[in-house]
Amino acid sequence: LLALFAGALGTVLGLLGVGDRMMSYLLVLSVAIPPIAGVYLSHFYLSRRGMSPDEPPAWRFGALLAWLAGIVFAGLSQAMEWSATNIPALDSLAVSVLAYGALHRMSVRPAARTRA
Repeated sequence: LLALFAGALGTVLGLLGVGDRMMSYLLVLSVAIPPIAGVYLSHFYLSRRGMSPDEPPAWRFGALLAWLAGIVFAGLSQAMEWSATNIPALDSLAVSVLAYGALHRMSVRPAARTRA
């Protein structure tokens, strides 16, 4: 019964043309998700080492800016038909890593910089 319902629902959605609209949505996701991984990776290697796991994570505005920088760069590179690596998702990941690293470097206090 469940298989029949799922098949009927899929058929109706296919006839309505949902698949055509799905490609643009997946394209947006392919550019918006990799910068999140870039922020996670750079945050781990720059500041999370040595911190206790029970410490709650703080809100980081730089992470949001780095994520947005990756999205904007990949979106503009697709619009201008230019790419550093010919893979927009990899471009957005690299830009977010570099942007978060730069923002983290600017936000670290000088006393903390000398200890690290």
